[in-house]
Order: sequence, then structure tokens, then C-alpha cells
Amino acid sequence: MEEEEFVTLVRWSYEENRDIQCKKFEGIELSKEVLEMVEFENCEFHHCKIMDCNMEKLKFSECQFYNCDFSNTCFERAIFVKCKWDNCKCIGGNFVESRWYEVVVQNSLFQYANFSNAFLEKTTFLETILKNASFQEAILKVLQYENCNLTEAQFFKTNLKGIDFRTSNIEGILVSLENLKGAVVSAYQAVNLASLMGIVVKELGQD
Repeated sequence: MEEEEFVTLVRWSYEENRDIQCKKFEGIELSKEVLEMVEFENCEFHHCKIMDCNMEKLKFSECQFYNCDFSNTCFERAIFVKCKWDNCKCIGGNFVESRWYEVVVQNSLFQYANFSNAFLEKTTFLETILKNASFQEAILKVLQYENCNLTEAQFFKTNLKGIDFRTSNIEGILVSLENLKGAVVSAYQAVNLASLMGIVVKELGQD
């Protein structure tokens, strides 16, 4: 399917209030397009570059994304249900107020992605780079970070109770103490997080 056909299909779907079902999109390249309020169901995206686009309020149900680049694309208030992202780029992606349920993101790059005010339930980030990502005022339920890079990620006003960070890099994360209560961390991570309480950790004999 060519880029023009894809855009035409999405706009037809919006105008006719019809879902896009069981389609495979491969090699689609788009920039600065506006594609809103459409539902994709059981669709696959392979090697697509949909960058700097507005995909606000779209819904993806049981969709799969492989080797795609959605950098700087807006998914604000989008919905993802039982989806899979594998080896994708979404640098600077805007997921503000989006909703995720039973989603797996693996081997992907989500640096500077913005999940502020998002709702993520039963979602797993596996071996994914989330450096400088923002999860401010988000709701995280049964969410897993496995072997992720969360360096300098922001979690202000987000309850982290029960979130297990032990296999991930959380150096320099920004979080308030009251929201850190109940998070699961390793002994090494706990020492680094002590600075949030103003504690200075030194070995005996150190000045």
C-alpha cells in the first residue's frame, strides 16, 4: 500500500465511521500528516516511518508494530489495547492522556517520550530505552519495567507503589518521596535514591 492510499483509507474510515481491520502496512513513510479518531483492529505495521504526525485519539486494538519509527508523533489521548511494539523508535513521542492495556514494548527507543496523565495497566516495557521520559501524574497499574534505561525519567505525582525497578537503570530519576513509597528497588538503587532524602552515604574512613 502506498502512502497516498494509506492516508485515503484513514480519512475514509473517519468519514464513514468504519474501523480499519486486518490490514498489513509496510514501508509507509509520512510526515506532518493529521490522522485522527480512527480505530485500527488486528493490524500490523512493518518498517513504517510516520514521523511528526498527529495521530491524536486513534485506537489500536490487537495491533503490532515492528521496526517502525514514530518519532515526534502525537498520540495524545490515543488508546492501545493488547498491542505489541518491537524494535521501534518513538523518540519524543507524545502519549499525554493516552490509555494502555495489556501492551508489550520491547527492544525499543522511547527517549523523551511523554506519558504525562496517561493510564497504563498490565503493560510491560522490556529492554527499552526510556531516558528522560516523562510519567508525570500518570496512573501505573501492574506495570513492569524489565532491563530498561530510565535514566533521568520523571515520575512526579505518580504513585510507584509495587513498581519493580530492580533490573532497570533509574539513575537520576525525578520523583517525590511520597510517591516513591512502596517501589521495589535493589540495595544499590536505594543508596542512590538516598540523595532524595538529603542523606549523604559514605563508607567508614571517608571524609
